[in-house]
Amino acid sequence: MPSQAVQRPPWYSINADARLFWLSCIVTILLSFKQLSFNLSTQLLLMINLIIGLPHGASDFLWIQKNTTGVATCLVGCVGYLSVVLLCIWAWVNFPPLALAVFLALSAYHFGQDWENKGTFWQVTAGLSAISIPYMMWPEETLFLFQLITFDHPVHPLITTSLASGFWVGLCWCAIQLQQQRWQYAEVLMLYLIGYIVQPLAFFTLYFCSLHSIRHYRLTVKQQVITPSQIYLMLTIAATCAGSIIMISHHMIVIASDVNLTGFATLFIALFALTVPHCLIHRIKSHTH
Repeated sequence: MPSQAVQRPPWYSINADARLFWLSCIVTILLSFKQLSFNLSTQLLLMINLIIGLPHGASDFLWIQKNTTGVATCLVGCVGYLSVVLLCIWAWVNFPPLALAVFLALSAYHFGQDWENKGTFWQVTAGLSAISIPYMMWPEETLFLFQLITFDHPVHPLITTSLASGFWVGLCWCAIQLQQQRWQYAEVLMLYLIGYIVQPLAFFTLYFCSLHSIRHYRLTVKQQVITPSQIYLMLTIAATCAGSIIMISHHMIVIASDVNLTGFATLFIALFALTVPHCLIHRIKSHTH
């Protein structure tokens, strides 16, 4: 008799690079059932993002090194990358509401790549659903953060409308995908639950550090062979860039608006500055493969 394929339970269809995410979610849910306080300090959340989240973009420099010929060309590529970062910081300081809208749009596009989608529209829908969860679950706290990082500028109604629409459309899309046994969308469904339990900063840290960044690290290792020296180089570049961005953006913010922002506000501005060239690199990668 011909051997039949063993039917594996849905759990085995979940990506291995999401194990830390699921573990973090389970711990969070258990703590909520126990009614324990798991409101981590802002300083601790900031450190987690700086150590795990921000450095994942440093692999862009390895890609530049791999796809350029000669030291001079590689240096030009790196300088161009950092120039875009500085330009983004300048744009945020001078046009914060517009920069916030661009940041959210790019984040929806980029985060949507964490799940397989057919077409750009559904990719953006998946990403928008993820970033809309804090606003819908914790509207006052999220709007406070938006005003903090835009120096008390009012949030444009188009942003709030887009987030509200993305929340419900993304939830329906997630349900359809699960009905079709695309089990990776259980991650998105879990994000809806986690967003209800924890406040925006903790939600962002859990998603950004335990799922998005880890998935990117594994993909980078899979796509190219990274030597130990390159890993040290990547971490050094990441630490240098993160430190430089935070110092420069904080200095420019104080001069431009005389507002004392928290470390997390500066982190989001740094993320915007890194997200733009990071998305450009990913766009170039897709055209070269």
